[in-house]
Amino acid sequence: MTRPARWHFTFLVSLFLTAGVWAEGVATSTPETKPVADRQERRSHKTPVEQSVASGCAYLLKQIGPDGVCKTEWPVKDARYGSQTMVAIYALLKAGVDYRTTPALKRAVRWALTAELDGVMANAYRVEALAALQDDRAKPLLASETKWLLRAASASGQYGPKAATDGTVARYDNITTATALFAIHDASARGVAVPLSFWTRMRDHFLAEQQPDGGWGFRTHLRDAKPFAYTYGSATAAGTAAVRICLDELARKQYIHCKPSGNEAALETGMAWLTKRLNIQQHPNKGVERYYQWMYMLSRLGEMTGRRHMGGTDWFSRGQAELIRRQHPDGSWSYGPHRTEATSLAVLFLSRGTGGAFLSKLQYPGRWNSRPRDADHVTGHLSYTFERPLSWQVVNIDSLPASDEEERKAVGAGFGRIVYLSGAGPMNLTDTQIAKLRRFVDRGGMILSESACDRAAFTLDIHRTAQRLFGRYRLLKLSPESPVFTAQFKGVKPTELLAIHNGIRPLWIHSPRQLSLAWQMGPAEANRPTFDLMGNLFLMLTDMGSASPDVPIVAPAGLTQAKADAPRRVAELAILRHSGDTNPEPQAWRNLARLLKRNYDVTLRLTRNLPPRALDPLRHPVAYLTGATSFTLSKTDRRAIADYIARGGTLIVEAAGGSKAFNASARNQLLAGLGKNVQLPLNHAIYTAGPSKIDRVRFRRSLHRKLYKEARYRPRLRAVYFGQRLGVIYSPEDLTAGLVGYPMKGMQGYVPRDARRLMVNLLFHLNGLQKPSTP
Repeated sequence: MTRPARWHFTFLVSLFLTAGVWAEGVATSTPETKPVADRQERRSHKTPVEQSVASGCAYLLKQIGPDGVCKTEWPVKDARYGSQTMVAIYALLKAGVDYRTTPALKRAVRWALTAELDGVMANAYRVEALAALQDDRAKPLLASETKWLLRAASASGQYGPKAATDGTVARYDNITTATALFAIHDASARGVAVPLSFWTRMRDHFLAEQQPDGGWGFRTHLRDAKPFAYTYGSATAAGTAAVRICLDELARKQYIHCKPSGNEAALETGMAWLTKRLNIQQHPNKGVERYYQWMYMLSRLGEMTGRRHMGGTDWFSRGQAELIRRQHPDGSWSYGPHRTEATSLAVLFLSRGTGGAFLSKLQYPGRWNSRPRDADHVTGHLSYTFERPLSWQVVNIDSLPASDEEERKAVGAGFGRIVYLSGAGPMNLTDTQIAKLRRFVDRGGMILSESACDRAAFTLDIHRTAQRLFGRYRLLKLSPESPVFTAQFKGVKPTELLAIHNGIRPLWIHSPRQLSLAWQMGPAEANRPTFDLMGNLFLMLTDMGSASPDVPIVAPAGLTQAKADAPRRVAELAILRHSGDTNPEPQAWRNLARLLKRNYDVTLRLTRNLPPRALDPLRHPVAYLTGATSFTLSKTDRRAIADYIARGGTLIVEAAGGSKAFNASARNQLLAGLGKNVQLPLNHAIYTAGPSKIDRVRFRRSLHRKLYKEARYRPRLRAVYFGQRLGVIYSPEDLTAGLVGYPMKGMQGYVPRDARRLMVNLLFHLNGLQKPSTP
């Protein structure tokens, strides 16, 4: 097939001369490497996955020669010529390497824009690379290459090593066909028009290629006069992902009306084949052959379906660990002439895990997936808008952790900050499933739900479920002043969103009106307000993007390790009852207890919801008054607290979330009658004699920006003295939410690390515990 002219030279000049792709000057180019000390310092702050990706990218950059072509490239006459370089470019771009400031990649991109390539794989990876540029100026180039790839298919939707001639290919295979399909799908996501007839042909091809066992093979051939293919892992993952893509494109009308596409059975049997034979150490039914192709196709399937778990196995986390284990010291994977390709495919797998899992779509018994692409389109839009990699996943409700042990095992998976619950039919959850959801929310997560197709019955189910989950709270209309409407995108009009709020953060947001329809259709102008709603929600939950979107919902790590022979000690703490919510964040005390026990062998003995009249300084040396809303104390309660302090007890008063309403109630109803509160000096034993020396702290973003420069790093505890003795410690800033550990826009308090340090020092000092000796 003759390749038509792909672009105009004037366009190339305007696009890439400004980006520096054509510029050569060695003196002005950016060095590819930095000093060793600088590299080691940056490397020490990376996760193992990020380190592995960085090493793999460094290896790939070294393979790019002065002409921009990889040293291991196939011969020019080979149909595969260009595929090694193109897949390396694609992997480097997806890993976040900037071609404008990286000379080797700049040379490769320059070569890729002008190379005449006849092979389908090379051109498919070229389309992937152009789509990965994420530059609107590259769209004409992307459209031209995509049109070539569309014409390269046979009349029946097959791809071979080279483009079809007269509508036929000499020797097709399903790996090449799926790779071309993925490239065209990614181009379509960047706005390139693809005719529906193409998706129809591809759907029919892959449905016809699926074998009776549910899997796919390399290609079908006749055996005993019947079509047959030997099924194996990468072909089945590719085939299942390809069917998912085609259904998404062809079943839009059905999904709009919350109806099934009619071909879901092919998806489920493909997933069943993979679940039954899942193997991360070897390629299913192939052994050691084409292992990295298996990993890459598995990652594409995960990207398209969100299925991170198969049969209870977190294949993605295990795949990351296995690839890191297999990586060579030089950053490469595999051996021989295929090392560049294998390294590129490994980098593509791992780089999909460097972005935060912001959203988990909940799979539960019922119609949970009426709009299959809603979560994918939302996270893709957020990634593009905020220029950071974000991911999503499908999470079976039964896979949410129900215990500390399960929680530790689930850390690799990461459930993100949002569990997204979409429904188009009845939802009946068991008590165990309700407990799992409550545990997720207690650890800083949030539930987002919507009634797909505006099903009122589902909203009634949501109200019943919310009452089972949070008996003391109700779903109420969300305030128009909420950051969900105002964080950044002002075009988001207040809608009929309902929310459960604990005074610090929203625990659950529900939309009786469908959100998933707009998300399924994509971020067109008419749907933009619904996408902007999620943009505001993202900013709220990440403190305006300053924090990770997938903050681990786990107990804090230790500061030091307790000695094995340390004497057992107890820290007493009594949580006082008042008219408001005395326990807005239950996980705060669990985290604090775990921290004290693990690091200092101190047992936190907590007395909950204690009436002030029951306070006894001998049994309760330290009392704690907290909340996130206004409250009242009776005269009897106020007298009881004053008497308790006079008899030697100490009261800690803390505004959870930095609540203005709580602070006003505390000052007016209690503190004003106890005496003048003053700033606790920096040389006080609470700061200097505890397990942590605290002479410098950090505050949450919104509070930090309000403070004068000299006050931005000074702890702000206040005290009421009774003679020479501390009677009251008052923190107008949050400690409670800091003990849980999540970021949140508008939070007035300490960052989690310093909230923990302050609370530990307070309990040590007020309970008369000695500072642990250095091991």
